[in-house]
Amino acid sequence: MIRSNHSVRLPPEQRVRASKWCKFERILDDGSREVRYIREIIYGKKRALRYWEITTDIETLPENSTWYVMTQIPGVLAKEVGNLYGNRTWIEYGFRQSKSELGWADFRVTQYSQIEKWWEIVCSAYLMLSLYTRSNTAVNSQTSSPSSSSAKNFSLLHRFEQHQDA
Repeated sequence: MIRSNHSVRLPPEQRVRASKWCKFERILDDGSREVRYIREIIYGKKRALRYWEITTDIETLPENSTWYVMTQIPGVLAKEVGNLYGNRTWIEYGFRQSKSELGWADFRVTQYSQIEKWWEIVCSAYLMLSLYTRSNTAVNSQTSSPSSSSAKNFSLLHRFEQHQDA
């Protein structure tokens, strides 16, 4: 999506124009559908980089449900743009939540080598926890008695302790 402070410079002889509004069905993540409208905004000549305006109401263009998209996907159709970028907000939201939970946004260093080391530590910790949790879940789901489960958990921990870098 394009931020509100984005601008496009044009030579004086070129102008901004917009295509006609095109109605499409926005397919939401739960499978339901909503009617949306999309049009291409053309700055000067058509280029590989294309701008789109998407809204729920072409008369009033409500601020909270009108957004602008910039894309370079070759040969993309209007309805495809609306559905592709409609999911982007939720994907970004999910990544933001994940980064916050994992501590990826918490590094307080400014040199690239320090940032690299921080990410290495965080990713390694996440990998170790993921492997441990996945293996532990698999072990617990395969066993029915608590005594055999704790014995298998102990052997799993023992394998981690025997790792060459432990």
